Amino acid sequence: MINHLAFNWFLLFYSVLALLLLVQGMIWLLRPAPFYDYLRDAASSDRRPPMLLKSARYLLLFSTASLVFAFVLRSPVDIVFSLGLVSLSFTVSNLLTHWPRLRPAIPRYPDRLMRSLRYAGLFCLSTAMVLMLLIYRLAIMG
Repeated sequence: MINHLAFNWFLLFYSVLALLLLVQGMIWLLRPAPFYDYLRDAASSDRRPPMLLKSARYLLLFSTASLVFAFVLRSPVDIVFSLGLVSLSFTVSNLLTHWPRLRPAIPRYPDRLMRSLRYAGLFCLSTAMVLMLLIYRLAIMG
C-alpha cells in the first residue's frame, strides 16, 4: 500500500515539477527581463522577495516528502534526486539569508544578473529533461 502511494507520489511530483521547470526555464532563457524587474523592485525594499521565500519553502516541503518516499521505495536514484532538491532549497534559503548584502548589487550589475538568470533557465531545462527520464523509468517500472 505505501509502496503504491510512494510510486504515485513520484509520478505526480516528477510530472508537475518537470512541467514547471520546462516553462520557467524557457521564460528565463528567452525573456529574463521581467524576473530581473521583479528582483530590482524587491531590492528597493528591505523585505526579502516573497516569491522566492515561498518557492524555497515549498521546495523544501515537497523535496522532504520525496526523500521520505524515496527511502520507502529504496530507490537510490530517487534518494539522490530528492537530496539534490533539498540542497537546492537550502541554497536558495542561504541566498535569501544574505539578501541585505545582495540587494545593492542587483541594480548595479543588471547584465551579470540577466546572464545568471539565463544560466538558471538552462539549469531548469536540463533538470526537466532529467525528470522526464525519471518519469520514463517510473512508467517502465510500474
